[in-house]
Amino acid sequence: MPDIGFRFEAIRPGANTRPFTPTVAGTMSFDLTREVPRTITGVIAPPDQWAVIDVRTDQIKAYLIVDGTDYPMGFFAFTELTRQKDVVLDEAGDPADMISTGLGDRCTLLIRNTGAAQTILPAFDPSQEMITILSNSGLPYAVAGAANLSITSITWDGSTTDLSKIKQLGTLAGHRPLWADNNGVLRSVASQVIDTEIIPLADLQPVASSVAITDRFLTAPNRVIVSDNSSPSYAIRGQWDAPASAPHSEANRGYVLTRLEELQGLGSGAHAENVAATIGEAYTARSLSARILPTSVLDGPQIISYDGANWLVTSWEVAMTPGADMSINAEELIP
Repeated sequence: MPDIGFRFEAIRPGANTRPFTPTVAGTMSFDLTREVPRTITGVIAPPDQWAVIDVRTDQIKAYLIVDGTDYPMGFFAFTELTRQKDVVLDEAGDPADMISTGLGDRCTLLIRNTGAAQTILPAFDPSQEMITILSNSGLPYAVAGAANLSITSITWDGSTTDLSKIKQLGTLAGHRPLWADNNGVLRSVASQVIDTEIIPLADLQPVASSVAITDRFLTAPNRVIVSDNSSPSYAIRGQWDAPASAPHSEANRGYVLTRLEELQGLGSGAHAENVAATIGEAYTARSLSARILPTSVLDGPQIISYDGANWLVTSWEVAMTPGADMSINAEELIP
């Protein structure tokens, strides 16, 4: 059994990094369906730890330590602070305060807006529009995917945040949701594509008797229809059907269960079909859960293999304390 632990650093722009040593390290989790996928909750520290931290500008870098080697686990911005009264006693036996904090990955820094409405005119490329927003943010990013030109427009009111815009554009681009990786790089990649190393679940050292597969054959949609009715002259429509090899396909189940999605900004029927396939990826009929040793390998929506199938890891959670397991959840990728 490896020696596993965690540590934090506080990073201020243009200044040296400083150790940050909370009394309670909290829990780190990743969920691709959340607005901010990676968060840390339940971090508690005494007031003297905050004396050298400016929560408005500083970020926290987290590390997983395995047998004395540090592995980065992401950059985090502060999202809240709570002063807890009478939590512990100081050396004189008097009640002492503790401060708890919540942190979110660098997607948190995109939850902002100018208050001004914006319209993107037809013939735009969603991937390029994502790149424009991310470039203006000053944050590191990597966006990969084919062009899908849109022939209708998108209008956002002044309350729409940069993160919400990117999420919407990512759907139009046929991408998996945006996430921040272990090095704090904001990433968006095409769905329905396996472009990373597939990791056997056995390599992640699952805890004995912890692997479970849940079947949703009767409830998972096997058809996704995407449409854009924003054009006054015609509608754009695309359809995805689960392949016959899928256990919840019409051929195997005997009937169709449809999910309908209305979107702005589609460019063609082929574009709509690509988006429908992306949405269909999230509604597979089988999911996998397991407990493994804490690892930095699951850096976002990583693909693992088990029981003759490939699975997309969509969420995980680990208590940042020595000896804790990491729980993971994954959805089957249907070829």
